[in-house]
Amino acid sequence: MKKNLLPFLAFTLFFVMLFPHVKGQTYPNFALGEGSTQSSSAVVRNVDSLSVIASYKDAGGIYRLARVDLASIVSARLDRDHSIRDIRVVGDEVFFCGYNESTRHGFIGHAKTNDIQSHNPHIIFEELKVDSVASSLLWRLAAYPDNTGGYRLVAIGEMSYYITPLNPAPNNVYHCSDSSHCSSTFVIEYTYSGIFNHVGNRVLNDRRGHFEYACDLVETDNYLAVATYGSMGELVIHRCNKYGVISTFNDIYSYVMPSTEGIWHCCKMNQDIIAIVSLFSPGGLVYETHMRMVDLFTLNMPNAQSITLLDKEEPEEIIYLPNYATLVMLQYHKFNPTDYHYTYFYWLPRKTSSYTMDKIFENDDRRFYSLDQLTSKHIVSTGGEYWLMKDVSFNDPYSSCYTIKNQNVNMITTTTYSYTIYPYLSTSITGTSALCREQYDQYNMRATCTTY
Repeated sequence: MKKNLLPFLAFTLFFVMLFPHVKGQTYPNFALGEGSTQSSSAVVRNVDSLSVIASYKDAGGIYRLARVDLASIVSARLDRDHSIRDIRVVGDEVFFCGYNESTRHGFIGHAKTNDIQSHNPHIIFEELKVDSVASSLLWRLAAYPDNTGGYRLVAIGEMSYYITPLNPAPNNVYHCSDSSHCSSTFVIEYTYSGIFNHVGNRVLNDRRGHFEYACDLVETDNYLAVATYGSMGELVIHRCNKYGVISTFNDIYSYVMPSTEGIWHCCKMNQDIIAIVSLFSPGGLVYETHMRMVDLFTLNMPNAQSITLLDKEEPEEIIYLPNYATLVMLQYHKFNPTDYHYTYFYWLPRKTSSYTMDKIFENDDRRFYSLDQLTSKHIVSTGGEYWLMKDVSFNDPYSSCYTIKNQNVNMITTTTYSYTIYPYLSTSITGTSALCREQYDQYNMRATCTTY
């Protein structure tokens, strides 16, 4: 184990350690490295087992989109205050969504991994405008090859609007009351073949009083599923045709949940099975995190588990490593009255009886907001201008880079679904395309902790 390596290692050396898929190298059990200690809302997605795409805000307050690989980190400084909230990588294509802090409009965007690597300025944005009175935000995205040779993009987000007698709610969207700030979540679908084409959208708070809150979405082998929080606290799953999401969105599969369970965070497991985690807070000082499996083919819920918490914190993200049948969840976690850490929980979702899971946190006590699978047994995580890699197959009790704790996991009751159809409405959304005037930087990092 090596702690506090040379103050400024060459960036190449660090990422050879972090992503050592070269002859003669061995994966470390754990590695943490930084360009700076700046923390921000950040996203990381793997390109392959050797590289990642990440977004974050740097120490100067500039939003960046970066490619990190064995040789270098290439970072594009984004213009017009574009805060990226989610990223999906499909081959060489990078799709992302977020919020323009200047115009208060959501956006969807595209770049290529090789263009970023070669400092080629071809990052484009499609900025959304919802009628004339609404601001919007897109926070979750799915992207995958279409069956027409292009790509299919589906995003969820929220529109906000201020109601006055002269400014009604956007078309078909819920009108809460005059002189009030109102909001509605929505689902929007695009195709992409060099340009963005708006297929359609559906609002989840509509003028007829229907209410749902869009939480997450997940692509599986055969479906695109949108998970929402229903008006009665139920888990609602919209199981859609991947190549026609909006046209098949009206089907509702509703699961009655315990009171105050939600908001849902999802990921794919195998084929069409997904995992869903959520905070459960029935009242008082009782808090739990619940994990549920749902088979989208049958809509059955084969398993459900629970862990107890000492404070009310939602999960950040989850990923599934099929070779180890392990679901890794990132969640800010209270260990005792004064001890909080961003923690990685190792669920074993197919277990059908109580067990003890490992949970770990890194000892430099950074903030982490996003994670992805890097290799068959490694996760990669970020919380700003720094990155963590961890082998999930082995937790070293002697490592000084991270701490291991245990957590009891209990089985909880599963539930069955009920089926209904609702004729969801759409609203008027227009888009404006623009080329980002990005500038590129390439700089060194330093390794702060590595253990083999």
